[in-house]
Amino acid sequence: MTLDEFKTLAETWGGDIARWPERTRGDADALAQTPAAREVLEEARRLDRLIGGAAPEIDDDRVNRAMFRVATRLAAAPVSAPARPRFGLLPLTRWLAPAASFACAAIVGASLAFVHPLALARPPAQAGNVLTLLLDAALLDHDWVTR
Repeated sequence: MTLDEFKTLAETWGGDIARWPERTRGDADALAQTPAAREVLEEARRLDRLIGGAAPEIDDDRVNRAMFRVATRLAAAPVSAPARPRFGLLPLTRWLAPAASFACAAIVGASLAFVHPLALARPPAQAGNVLTLLLDAALLDHDWVTR
């Protein structure tokens, strides 16, 4: 580990090597014995103390009161009507319902086209004959459509 890498880790993770990524701790401990690395760690520790001292002390009662006020205000807020769809979504809703209806009708029609001939044909002796019945038109009566 170079001194620049050590400095980058100290700036990122702070002056306590125990908070650094585990894979770098061994090399960092070895490098921390040098005077230049000790200076980098001391500067990082000073910054850690400065940041730690800047955080205000907030008691739990104050936090609970603030959360209660937020929840009360959210509960008291009037419920607004849902927003109208944007201009880009309006054309989508106009053609989506008819297109979905057409697709459903096509699926029902196609399924009836296969189910009706199967109901009129003689039952197959084995389950494998169903595929033959579907693919071989010679097994069907020629006038199954008109019946």
